[in-house]
Amino acid sequence: MSVARGKLAAGGRYESSDLQHDTTGERHPVSLRFRNQDLEAAFLVEQAQDRQTVLACLFCFDILTFVVRSLQLLTHKGQHRSWATIVPQIEEVLLSSAVALAVTSLLLNLQKGSGQDYAFACFFLISATLLLRVRWFLGSAVLALPVLAVFSAPLWGSELPHVLPHDAELHLTIAWALGALIAYLADDHRRRMFVRIGTSTGKGLSGSLGWGDHSPHNVVAA
Repeated sequence: MSVARGKLAAGGRYESSDLQHDTTGERHPVSLRFRNQDLEAAFLVEQAQDRQTVLACLFCFDILTFVVRSLQLLTHKGQHRSWATIVPQIEEVLLSSAVALAVTSLLLNLQKGSGQDYAFACFFLISATLLLRVRWFLGSAVLALPVLAVFSAPLWGSELPHVLPHDAELHLTIAWALGALIAYLADDHRRRMFVRIGTSTGKGLSGSLGWGDHSPHNVVAA
């Protein structure tokens, strides 16, 4: 076993001095795998270590969502109207918070030489609220936390300002604002289609929420 693989097996991180052979970084043109197997193994292990926080956030979200959904199934018998709307709201908060924490962790764990990876955070800020299908104002408000963390980094002595490119704060702010705009337009479209489809099919609120034979007029009257 080579020095590099031995260190990886022991839970250490790869260092360039561990490789005794090809260190040119030659890659396959299609799969992009490093031709040097030690270098490829070191790369995979380091990437796995860097995404541990993200996986932990997603795991916690899955557990919390499972608990919330289980409570909904146990208590929702066609009579708990308030609970039927509370559960999706809790789920929105949990999901948005998990993504916000993951993006914040990604930014705070950047190091010199990897500062350009903040572009991944920009991608999540633009698309997360849209892809998660949460209400635009909730998702945008929660996803403002990573941007606030970057701007407040100098206040608590973080090295992040010295790691990120000088225009990263502006790019992150624009990405967040663009994501909020896209989420607003998507939310507006979904609500319009919800009303249009519900009206044309006669499904109404009772079909969506499982409230039995209650019509929209009876719900409003209640």
